[in-house]
Amino acid sequence: MRTVTYCTENEETPIGSLDQESTAGITATRLWSVMRRFFTKVAEVIGYFFAPTILGGADAANPVICKEVFGPVLAVMPFEDDDEVLALANDSEFGLAAGVWTKDFRRAHLMARRLEAGTVWLNTYRTLAFNSPFGGYKSSGIGRVNGTEAVNHYLQTKSVWCELGDEVRDPFAFKA
Repeated sequence: MRTVTYCTENEETPIGSLDQESTAGITATRLWSVMRRFFTKVAEVIGYFFAPTILGGADAANPVICKEVFGPVLAVMPFEDDDEVLALANDSEFGLAAGVWTKDFRRAHLMARRLEAGTVWLNTYRTLAFNSPFGGYKSSGIGRVNGTEAVNHYLQTKSVWCELGDEVRDPFAFKA
């Protein structure tokens, strides 16, 4: 059964409407189009407000699952074991971020290692800091912002070797 659950906006909701035309227009249009195609109970969009939404019963072919969605949407899919959920999560051309919720931190870190995403949040989501690198895998961007890794994008590494002796040596010999 495919279900759509809308959360109401209130002071305790950490994410609410998408109020920027450049972001909300593209995001809301794409999401509403997908939701109307795949789900039966879909409300109308009001301006740029897109209510925080939980989608249940989506399958791997649903664009909400396999594309990057920049909006307050959580798609829920059932899975049997870690290998299955990792295959589902990694079966995407994108890999910006992932979230894992569990009480088993060993399991969480094993999942984080195997997830093909630039950022993995464990028992939290959307936590960022200026000194923590942020960027995606696969088609989710090139390079990193934040942290020392961001500086590497602007650098080119070069090795320069210099022979200080007077004798001419074999130029193809490995040197220690």
